[in-house]
Amino acid sequence: MNREQYLLTCLAEECAEVAHRASKAVRFGMNEVKQGTDTTNKELLSGEIGDLIGVLALLEKECGGGVLPAEDPCPRKAERVAKYYAYSQSLGLAV
Repeated sequence: MNREQYLLTCLAEECAEVAHRASKAVRFGMNEVKQGTDTTNKELLSGEIGDLIGVLALLEKECGGGVLPAEDPCPRKAERVAKYYAYSQSLGLAV
């Protein structure tokens, strides 16, 4: 396994960890404190997102650029999220 492959594996793992933390936040709330700690689900999610961003930065450097989008993806993604949230509402699945 070369470094690029290693970082891609790390990326997949971090994506799974973000999904896991997001799922916990949905099930128990963002402000729920993980048993045995003083850390909220929001803080745990934030940490995992930070780890994901860190791996993305390493992968971007390893590949010489082009992994991260050249343009800010937020406006485009915000439009798609709004579209599909409205569709979910129309189906009675979101409030």
